[in-house]
Amino acid sequence: MRKLNRLTMTLALLIMAVGGAWAQSTLNVVEFEVPAGWATDNNPVTAADLPGFKAVTLDEAKAWTGAPAGYAMLFYAFDDNKINLVYYYNGGVSSDGTADFTKKLVFDNKSNGKFYYTATEPTEWELKPDDTGKKWILAEMPASDVELQVEYFAESNLFLSKDALADKGSISVKAGDLGLQFGDDGKSANTVTEGTAMTVTYNGTKKLLGMKVEKKAAVSLIVNPVVGQIIGSDGKNYDANATLPDGVKAVAVIAYVGSETGDDTYKNGLAIALADEADSNWSTAKSTCEGKTAITGAKWCLPSQDQWKQMFKANGDNEGSYTGLNTTITTAGGTTLKELAFYWSSSEAEPGVKAYYVNLYKQGTVYWNNDNENYNYQVRACLAF
Repeated sequence: MRKLNRLTMTLALLIMAVGGAWAQSTLNVVEFEVPAGWATDNNPVTAADLPGFKAVTLDEAKAWTGAPAGYAMLFYAFDDNKINLVYYYNGGVSSDGTADFTKKLVFDNKSNGKFYYTATEPTEWELKPDDTGKKWILAEMPASDVELQVEYFAESNLFLSKDALADKGSISVKAGDLGLQFGDDGKSANTVTEGTAMTVTYNGTKKLLGMKVEKKAAVSLIVNPVVGQIIGSDGKNYDANATLPDGVKAVAVIAYVGSETGDDTYKNGLAIALADEADSNWSTAKSTCEGKTAITGAKWCLPSQDQWKQMFKANGDNEGSYTGLNTTITTAGGTTLKELAFYWSSSEAEPGVKAYYVNLYKQGTVYWNNDNENYNYQVRACLAF
C-alpha cells in the first residue's frame, strides 16, 4: 500500500471496492448504470460488461433483500451469452429466467426498472498513520485494488460500512468547517454538498469495508402546485395569466397534483409539455422526452399509462376523455393534443416488442391499444415533480 499523509476527496468521488459495490443483505449487489453507448449496440451483454461480476446460485439471488420499489432485475449468472436473472417488483421476487439481452435492449428498458448484478465482496484496505502517528487516515488504494467511481450529488449523507460503524467514535469526517457526526445506523446526521472538500481521518483499529454516499433528490422549486399553473424554465410554478420573469419561458402546465405519479422520487404531481415532440418510434420517444432540458427537482419522461390517465382524470370527468386536458393546455398557451392521433406511453405490453399508446379519438374519447415499438407515433413529454 502506498501511504498518503492526508486523503482529501470531493463528493464527486465515492470510495468503494472494485466495481463500486455496496453490500445489501447477504449478497454484494451493484446497481448498474447503463452506459450511453449501449443505445445503439446490438452485441449481447456478457459477464465482462459488469465490473467485478460474480456468479451466484438462483437461491442466493432470490434471497437478496435490497430490491427497491418498482421493477428491478438482478443479473446473477450467465450461460454462454444468455443472462440468468431474477425479476423483482416492489422489493419481492416476481419471477426468474434466462434472457437473451443485447446492450441496446438493456438501454431501452432502463427507464422501466433498475438493473443490478451480483459482484465480488469489497476488498478491505489498511489504515495508515500520518507523520505524527497520532491520527489514522484512509490510505489511497492501488488502482488494481479499488476503483474510484464518479458520482454527482446535489446534497448527500455519508454512510459508514457495517465494520466501520462499530468503530464510528474513532472516525472523523470534516467537510470544510463542518464536522460530520454518525448515528447508530451509520448515517451522518448532517449533509454535505457537491464540490465540498472532505477530509476523512480514523484512529481506530478495525479495517473498513468502505463508505458510501446516499443520493438525495434536488429540492423542487414548485410550491403549492395547482392544476393549470405554468412551469417555467426556471423550475418554478406560475399562474396561467402571470407575467413570467425576463428570460423565463413556459415549458409545461401542471396537469395533476397528488402522490400517485408512478415514481418513488418525483411523486408530487405531473405537468405536461406545451407542445409535441417530433413523431418517432417508442425507443426514440422515451430518450427524447428524458433528454429535454433539466428542471430542478423534476424529471422529464414519456408518460406511462397511469400517468396519462391521472392527467385525463384531473382535467375532466373520467380517464376516458382528453377534452379537459386540452382546455388546460390551451389556457396555458400550449398546443393541444391532436385529435385522431396515437400518442406513445412508456408502458410496454411485450418488452422489446410492443408498447401501449393512447388513441385520442373523435369528440374527446380515449381508447388504449398497443403496437409495434418500431412504428412512428405522436410524442408528448411529461414532467414528474
